[in-house]
Amino acid sequence: MQTFFKNKFFKRTIFIFLSFVVFFILFNFIIKLLPFKALSDFRKKPYSLHILDRNANLLRILPMSNGDKREYSPLEEIPDLIKNIFITIEDKRFFYHNGFDVFAIARSFFLNIKYNRNISGASTITMQLARIINPHKPGFKGKLIELFNAVRLESKLSKKEILELWFNSIPFGNQAVGIESASKIYFGISIDQLAPAQVLALSIIPRSPLLYNTKNNSDKLIETAKKLKKRIKYKITDNDIIYGIKNIKNFNWPYKACHFVNYVEKNLDLDTFSKGLPVKTSLDLNLNEFIEEKIRLNLTTYKESRLNNASALVIDNNTGEILSYVGSQDFFDKVKQGEIDGVHILNQPGSSIKPFLYGYAIEKGFYPNTILPDIQLDFGKEAIYIPYNFNLRFNGPVRLRVALASSLNVPSVYLITRVGVRNFIDKLLELEFSSVENQKENLGSGIAVGNLSVSLYEMVRAFSVFPRGGKKNNLIFIKSEPREFADDINVYDDYTAGIICDILSDSQSRTPGFGTAKNFTTPFPSMFKTGTSNQFNNIWAFGATPDFTAGVWFGNFSGETVIGRTGSSIPAFIVKQILMRIVTDAKDFKLPDNLNKVIICPLSGCLTNSSCPGAVYEYLPKDIKLPICDYHYFENNKVKIKYPPIYALWAKNHGHEVQIINKNSDFNYPKIIRPNDQTVFYYDPTIMDNEQIIKLEVIHNKRENLNLFINQTLYKTLDYPYSCNLPLKKGKWLIEVKNKINSDSVMITVK
Repeated sequence: MQTFFKNKFFKRTIFIFLSFVVFFILFNFIIKLLPFKALSDFRKKPYSLHILDRNANLLRILPMSNGDKREYSPLEEIPDLIKNIFITIEDKRFFYHNGFDVFAIARSFFLNIKYNRNISGASTITMQLARIINPHKPGFKGKLIELFNAVRLESKLSKKEILELWFNSIPFGNQAVGIESASKIYFGISIDQLAPAQVLALSIIPRSPLLYNTKNNSDKLIETAKKLKKRIKYKITDNDIIYGIKNIKNFNWPYKACHFVNYVEKNLDLDTFSKGLPVKTSLDLNLNEFIEEKIRLNLTTYKESRLNNASALVIDNNTGEILSYVGSQDFFDKVKQGEIDGVHILNQPGSSIKPFLYGYAIEKGFYPNTILPDIQLDFGKEAIYIPYNFNLRFNGPVRLRVALASSLNVPSVYLITRVGVRNFIDKLLELEFSSVENQKENLGSGIAVGNLSVSLYEMVRAFSVFPRGGKKNNLIFIKSEPREFADDINVYDDYTAGIICDILSDSQSRTPGFGTAKNFTTPFPSMFKTGTSNQFNNIWAFGATPDFTAGVWFGNFSGETVIGRTGSSIPAFIVKQILMRIVTDAKDFKLPDNLNKVIICPLSGCLTNSSCPGAVYEYLPKDIKLPICDYHYFENNKVKIKYPPIYALWAKNHGHEVQIINKNSDFNYPKIIRPNDQTVFYYDPTIMDNEQIIKLEVIHNKRENLNLFINQTLYKTLDYPYSCNLPLKKGKWLIEVKNKINSDSVMITVK
């Protein structure tokens, strides 16, 4: 035995063997440490994402950027039948080699020499994956690279990881990558529904997708499957193969909530979902389809009014989740430009912008009992602006609460002149109306009634600030777990937010503008605001409860005006239906604790006196001290009313017996309120002279005659209520009114 161990041949053999083992260990250790960039990049390659709604309903399977479908299937979810068949056919010693199969290589070598052509390949599953990850040119050199990369793969990944990556990366042709997408494209079903014969057929297709296509060349696939069945001794019949390959379906690729999914795809953090994990969104598909149906029904009803499109957005106020997102009446309607996403396009909001203005005014010292003028007033200079209410009527002195709830235009424009256009624009930017940034240099007092362009997305997000106690809401499209309040920055204080909710849910204060509209009535506390742009091409409605906010827009993407005044009742009705569907808990809007509930006169907004014929409640901060009403007084057994001078003409025109309240004011009396100083008028030669006039209106706190001067020449004497029509003539005109002590003047130009 000792002689045997002293044998030089044996020693040399042992040395070579040990050297090979050491080399093999060192080689594997080194290549494991060396970076494999192609592998790192390939593992980052995205998968086709399954976009789900909040209840796991499939909305869409997103393709890759090149159009390929590549769905991710975890190895444990791939049926054992598929794993066994594919491994048996492609690499039966997969679990026993280190990337290459020596026996398969030797067998392939001798068979190919024997028949003088390529009879059998020797690629293992690992080598196939290496070729997919790092494609190479054909030939001996390419095979060596493939083999080397296979060893590298084995050093860096476990067998399970290699198998999973391979199953999800096999190219099947016809834009199918991976076992799951191939199953759907070739057989119309998921992998867990494949019959044994279909699994066998699917293993053949990657060899030549054109040659073995289930739809175009099923006979060739059947013939090859029969031969393969015999070679691997697969226990199925020929009839099983014929039936399995012939009995195929077309997979119904889902395409639901189209605009929402496009929005998700555009904003999704792909790094988070690159592994192909399902994206469980916040959308409620059932709610979305309910709204789509309501939109279609109403558009059909009003088609004669040239009303062609609509959009809707519904959110959860607590989490910011988007619950419904309808971009148009039909994504696939090219005639009506259905692919346009109406949630994000810019349109004029009309009066629906007013809550944000009134909220800002309240924070600047106005209160719900503040009296605002709803009379004919001129605003502006050269770009003169005369606002009218929707019903073309004026209501005289109105409380701020009534002005907002009834959506009166004149008080709104009056407010913007008091708080400042630029200041209000800054508030809108704080509310994240980013669309306003590029418009702000061109906006004037008309912004108070919606003469700007904003999106439905911006409006719904901002409207939700009020039921959220004044806090901003960052909208999200991924389902929130758990459902809890997403705290954010305050843009209104809690009093402002609470009182706006209270005003917009006040049906009594809404009556002067809307009557007893049933579209604003729900069995639970809810707030509403509507808006219509000047040309009736944008019709809006917004509604909210403490938990939800919904917004609906109707109009035309082409900008065409709507025929007839269909009004905001259409979207308002849909908003009401949305809230009725989703609200399950009747919660009240919150008002802060530091309030006084006071009884006030509905005309003056002050504390009632014994002559006030009516009274209403109002919520005011505790530090606000109200005066007693001086509008009402008792004389000759009759209640009479004194109005501030600004309402004199309105009161006379409405048949009221007028007395004037002598109040201190921001200006000295008399005061010219029409026309405005520096206004420019334009003479129209096509109109008769007696039809071209300038309306002069003066307010005064006494009943006395006033002298009217034009260019310092006495023109006439004015008596109460101090108004007259002046002829429109070209030139510059200094208009003055005087009493014995005071005077006021304006300069106008007629071109």
